[in-house]
Amino acid sequence: MKIVVITLVVLLAGIDGFIHYLLTKKPKHIDQRTYEVYDKKTYQKWDAYNKEKSKLSVINKGILFLILITMLILNLHFEIYHWLEGFSYDTYTQNAYFFLIVTIIPLPIVITFDYIRIFKIEEKYGFNTQTKKLFIKDKLIETITWLVLETGIVIGLYSIYEETEGLFVLFGLIVAFLFMTLTLIIFPIMSKLYNKFSPLEEGSLKASIHDLLKSTNSKVSKVLVMNASKRSKKMNAYFTGIGKRRRIVLYDTTIEGLEESEIVAVLAHELGHAKHKDIVKMLPLSFLSIGLIIILLGVFAGFKPLSTAFGFSDSNFVFSFIILFELFEIMMILIKVPQNKWIRSMEYKADQYAVTVHDKASFTSALIKLSKINLTDLNPHPLIVTLLYDHPTLFQRIDHIGENHG
Repeated sequence: MKIVVITLVVLLAGIDGFIHYLLTKKPKHIDQRTYEVYDKKTYQKWDAYNKEKSKLSVINKGILFLILITMLILNLHFEIYHWLEGFSYDTYTQNAYFFLIVTIIPLPIVITFDYIRIFKIEEKYGFNTQTKKLFIKDKLIETITWLVLETGIVIGLYSIYEETEGLFVLFGLIVAFLFMTLTLIIFPIMSKLYNKFSPLEEGSLKASIHDLLKSTNSKVSKVLVMNASKRSKKMNAYFTGIGKRRRIVLYDTTIEGLEESEIVAVLAHELGHAKHKDIVKMLPLSFLSIGLIIILLGVFAGFKPLSTAFGFSDSNFVFSFIILFELFEIMMILIKVPQNKWIRSMEYKADQYAVTVHDKASFTSALIKLSKINLTDLNPHPLIVTLLYDHPTLFQRIDHIGENHG
């Protein structure tokens, strides 16, 4: 069993390495429209930026891979768990400490590489605007929040496993569904820990947006502006929430970087997601992913050879969860391919909505500017699009608009 797990971990690392190879591989055929979006200097800038990001990610994941393999080969998970037995006789407390320590071990590496990415690469290519003080603040909030949340979830699942006598999957799925629904409420609250959200200022843009909302009879509770410029110059917008809590968020960089008509076009695209109820449609897929984790965790947790192969005397729920989390990416590839294809179809429909209720020229122009400013890969490998992209490429979107909207 130990050989099987380690082999799967190595296989995952190989798949990830192959994906990074494809990310930096020069395409055989470059769409000639690329040179209308990127001039020669900007294209070279994109190429260098893409390669530096990928190289850094490979090194980061390589180090994390070596840490994980070392821990698995030397049974260090068991050694940590055994060491903690002297600190608490309560298994819940012991397992909470166990999960915390194993989660904390790679954190210095992750944070260090985040620092390098932001202050070396993003800054080098003109994207970074955040200070080191803000970086430290963000990491403290992020680390504490997610450590508490993840540990609470794992120990909560462990409690259900111990107390429900074989009904773990049923109760786990119920709790997972409730938590997944709760995240729709939690997300806007957690976003406020990092960013400031303000109502759109009075003026021509707000009047144009109000006219669009009125003409489309759109039920959106708020249109907010997020101070994204405190961290990056990249531009974006997104739609979130369900029911009366539906809101559209525009980055302040988007407002600064686009013309008024282009901003309205971007917002019209987000309204398309609201009109089509895309967040609600995504809930079953999200539940499928979480449900699969719960079902597999029920199998893994009760499979004694998995834990005993790494030094434990009996099956260990938290260790089973850690191993499942490491290997789940293999199964997620099978889920993400159809999932991403479906999401890309949602993006196409939102694009069509935008050009129908606003205008084609403004939306197309906005897409091109967003791609250029954000240094988007305009010619990704088709396999990368299939595996990773939840948005169509720029030219796929432009072609689809042209085919369906003259």
